Amino acid sequence: LFHSISNALKYVSENYSPKDLKEYNKILAQFNLVCKVSDSENGAGKRICGCQYAVLGSDGEVCSHLIKGSKFGKEYSLPGLEKRFALASSQESLLESASCSRDFIKSSIDTALKAPVKIDLGFISDRLKANGISLNVVMSLDDPTKIKGINFVDNVHGHTFNGSELGKAYSFASINRSIESHNKAIDSAMREASFVPKDGFKEVFKSLN
Repeated sequence: LFHSISNALKYVSENYSPKDLKEYNKILAQFNLVCKVSDSENGAGKRICGCQYAVLGSDGEVCSHLIKGSKFGKEYSLPGLEKRFALASSQESLLESASCSRDFIKSSIDTALKAPVKIDLGFISDRLKANGISLNVVMSLDDPTKIKGINFVDNVHGHTFNGSELGKAYSFASINRSIESHNKAIDSAMREASFVPKDGFKEVFKSLN
């Protein structure tokens, strides 16, 4: 277990640039891991803070014992993570990379939404995955049956974004509305088409693009 977690943390460290704990955990979740931070005071009033890592089960809950971050090395301890987050937030090159990543994700979503077939969220997720992007639906902590939102992890450039951070059109609700509108257009095109051309659906659906 220790070596599996250690290898995953090393991979994340070498390939991603999270700017805070929330973003860090979005990335770790892809490897079924979580980083938990504790910040409290002992009986003498001394501040005690640190972080621990654990494995997540299929239900998103911790299913292993917690291991102190410092066990994996100083860079995985809370002070090490805080330094890394601060560095990622201040580096101009990373800001440029984030902008590139944002455009890359938006372009990938837009392309999936223009497919000449009826689509759903699973279809978009598969198309994004082919481009190295993970689509994650976020459930509400208060009500596990309620969807809170959506986020995207760009595994190519090493950045994560909530749907709303990409723009209003990329929130969970907006993407679903786009899917519904797209499918209605497909149905309409199919009804209006008197035949399917030999070269497939290109002529039938050219107006959709």
